[in-house]
This record gives sequence, C-alpha cells and structure tokens, in this order.
Amino acid sequence: MGLRPRSLLILPLGTKRDNEYPKIAPRLPVRAAVSWAVMHARTLHRGPTFAVRDVHCGGGPRHAGPEETTDTAQIVLVRSGLFVRCVGRETVVADPTRAIFYRRGEVYRTAHPTGAGDRCTTIEIEAAAGALPLSAPTTPADDLAHRRLVSALERRALSALEADEAVLDLVHRIVAHARREPREPVPCRRGLADRARQLIAARFVDALRLDLVARELGCSPFHLCRVFRSALHVTLGRYQARLRVRAALERLSAGERDLTLLALDLGFYDHSHFCRVFRRETGCAPSAWRSSKIVQARPRH
Repeated sequence: MGLRPRSLLILPLGTKRDNEYPKIAPRLPVRAAVSWAVMHARTLHRGPTFAVRDVHCGGGPRHAGPEETTDTAQIVLVRSGLFVRCVGRETVVADPTRAIFYRRGEVYRTAHPTGAGDRCTTIEIEAAAGALPLSAPTTPADDLAHRRLVSALERRALSALEADEAVLDLVHRIVAHARREPREPVPCRRGLADRARQLIAARFVDALRLDLVARELGCSPFHLCRVFRSALHVTLGRYQARLRVRAALERLSAGERDLTLLALDLGFYDHSHFCRVFRRETGCAPSAWRSSKIVQARPRH
C-alpha cells in the first residue's frame, strides 16, 4: 500500500508518525478494536516544559471507542466541533466553551456523537493535573486569549520568549478558573445538562425551540431550564449564543470576509444581531477581530 499524503493522514488511534499525533498519544489494549480517525496535528510551539499543537480530528465512532491513555498531562481547548470523553464512570462533553484536562496515565475512551470531527489546541505540560477537574468552563476572555495565541503562533509573530510567556499565562488563567469552579452537580442533573449540551452543540445554528428541546430530552421545559442553569451557570440561550460566537471567531480567523453571510450561516437574524451578540460575548466588534485589531480590545469576563 502506498503512502498517504501527509496533509490527510489516516491513522489508527495509538499511532504516531513524525509530527502527526492523535489528540492524545494513546495506548490500545491488546484486544481492543482499532478505531480509525482522520487525524492531523502540527506543533505550533515547543517550550522547555510544554508543547502546543493544533490538532484536527476528522471524526470517529459515535459511541465510546477503545481504551486509550496519555503519557503526559494535557489541556485540550476545543476551537470547533464536539467530542465526548469517558473516564471510568465519568463523562465529559468537550465543546468550545470548556477546557478539558487529561491526567498522565489516565485511561479513557472517546466518542463523536454528532459523527463530525473537531479542531483543538492541545497544550502538553509536565505539571500534574491530578488536582483539577476533568473539565471546566472557559470565559470569553480565556477563549479570546487562546485564539489570539494560536493566531500569533501560526504567524510566528512572537519571539520564543514571548511565546513561552503567552502559553504559560494562558495555562495559568485556565487552571485558576478551573480551581474556582463550583462543586459538580449531582450525576442525574449533570447527565441531563450534558445531553442538552450535545443536542445544542450539534444544532447550534438552528432556531431551536425550548419545548421541542425539552420533549426530545424527555423532560419539562421548566425542569430543563432549571437543571441546565444550575449545572452550567448559564442559560440555554446564552450557551447557544456562545457556540455561535466561537464558531464565528474560528471562521473569521480562517479569513471569512462577508460578515452578513457569516451571520446568516450561524443562525443570527441579521448582521446587526450578529454584531450585537458578538460584542456582548467578546467586548469587541467582528470587524475588529477580522482586521487584527483584537489586540487592542478588552474582552469581558
């Protein structure tokens, strides 16, 4: 069999070749079925005690795949898409509003319930993540700092010293917020909130109706609103808006020029609605991000 192009390398989870890595360098049990995924990664920066990689996964099994493990502690920040990580009896929904923490040697399984892939920034660190939760929400300010860092590293706009400082500052911010995260909700409530997150994340561009979402999840609208807000400290509508804005940030970073078309593609009523929600979530206008004036903006917490 001939070699596949490096730009579209198909690897079984657990394979590592040159600078192409799975999301986490995994170890498969001998009897585990091999789960194939379109995976491509590139190193954006390597510091003395950490490495930053841009990882694109083309998708995987809808249900939890074979067991994997990681040799390093990692922080995974999703820029687009969604996946589910299972650690023992715990389930973590990874989307662009949360940071996911991988502990060294931890065994887990991964699923892509929507059937689509994801794009993430992975920060491998030597420090242990044992005292941290499996995941924690990221603030809009964290998300902007993360995307600004990725953009600067891709453009090689920072010196090695500046890049080291920027990465460590981002890690410090995310870890500090994770340690202040309130106690996890009871499992039954968290399960309903996670199922709601998966549903909204898969259809965040749609004009979702509360009664229809609740019916699909098998509960009353009132119960869904109360549980979701209690578990995630945000309303269903605000969660959907944040997913839309973070999708807009990803597309603007990739060079999207037509703001009106972008607004309609992501489910906003019009250009004005898009700009209003974007500014509320980020503290700046879409045109400021697009024109690289984002460095002058002050994102809101």
